[in-house]
Amino acid sequence: MTSNTPTIRFDSGLEIGYGKPLARFGQEVALGGGTHFLLARNGRGKTTLLRTLSRSLKPVSGNFRTEGFTQYLPEDLRFDPFITSDLIFRSMLPKGRVKQAFELA
Repeated sequence: MTSNTPTIRFDSGLEIGYGKPLARFGQEVALGGGTHFLLARNGRGKTTLLRTLSRSLKPVSGNFRTEGFTQYLPEDLRFDPFITSDLIFRSMLPKGRVKQAFELA
């Protein structure tokens, strides 16, 4: 069931990492809608968790669920150098807004 309020639920036993577990959820954790912050020292799994949530990285084991709309924009976002700005705008904006975007740019 999908709701308008984003929800993220991490199952107990979820392990994230690159081949071997970097972090493990010892109990179920649920985050409701709103803004949440990750605060931890370097190398503790913050980026790994976000990559897992965006499904660009599979969990080592266990499951998580997301409901609603969630987004992840990586720090090192890169576009193919051969893709034109016109194509990027056209793929991201509704038809009627492309002309307006170019006029404002």
